Parts: sequence; C-alpha cells; structure tokens
Amino acid sequence: MSTGYCAELPLIRTIEDGHYKLKKTIAGEIKQNFKILLLTMPGERVMDSNFGIGIQRYLFEQNMQPTWADIDTRIRNQTKTYIPAIRINSIKFITTENARDVNENYLGIRIDFTIVPLKIRSTFEIPRGAGGISVIENPNWGYVTSI
Repeated sequence: MSTGYCAELPLIRTIEDGHYKLKKTIAGEIKQNFKILLLTMPGERVMDSNFGIGIQRYLFEQNMQPTWADIDTRIRNQTKTYIPAIRINSIKFITTENARDVNENYLGIRIDFTIVPLKIRSTFEIPRGAGGISVIENPNWGYVTSI
C-alpha cells in the first residue's frame, strides 16, 4: 500500500493507494486545501461557521468594483486565517475592461499565490473551462528564490 498526505478529492478508488487515491506531495495537499477553502460556503463546515469563501455565492452579484473588492478581501483574509503557508501575490479579475472577446457578464478570477515554506508559485483560475477551478503550473516560474 502506498502512503500519502490526504485523500485526493473527489474520491477516486484505486488499487495502487489502497482504498482511495492519495495526494503524495505537501504542495498537492496545500493546493487542494486552498481549492476547498475557495469552494466551501461560510457556515457549511461543521464546528467552524467562518470557514470558507464560497466563491459560487458571487455568481449572480453585480459585476462591479465593490463585488471585486469583496471577493479580494474575502480570499486574502480567509487564506491568511486558514492556510498561512500560502501568500497571495495577486488577485486579478478578468472582465470586458481588460480582456477581448469576453462576454459583458463574464467575471474570471486569477489568483497568483506562493506556497511559502516550499517556495512554489502557482495560479488558480476561476473558471477554467467546464471543469471549474484548476491549478496552472507555469514552468517559467519554477521555484521562487526571493520570499
């Protein structure tokens, strides 16, 4: 039986790891935890009603500066509280103001972050195709040398 840090979500049965596929790196576990933080609605987690950003609750909000500021603040505060190993480098909003061929109602979010203890830089893009959130590893970034 293989060893890992946590079960990979969504759960996938595998013979290699025992019952379920496992995250085999600390970076993979931290990224999965960040994704869970983004998708969990506040009040959804038992015993901690403050946990979660609930990014989907912004789905029908006005696509305006105050909404973007609320999302930005929520992401930064929740990450600082629940995943202190992550430093948010930037949060960029993709709209008709800064991207061509984008529907006027579209709001995309690009979160550039660093896993500080591991010196690994990654990006989450929301939405990313039909699959929702995905992690994009930029090979040009490699390891961040100055933190």
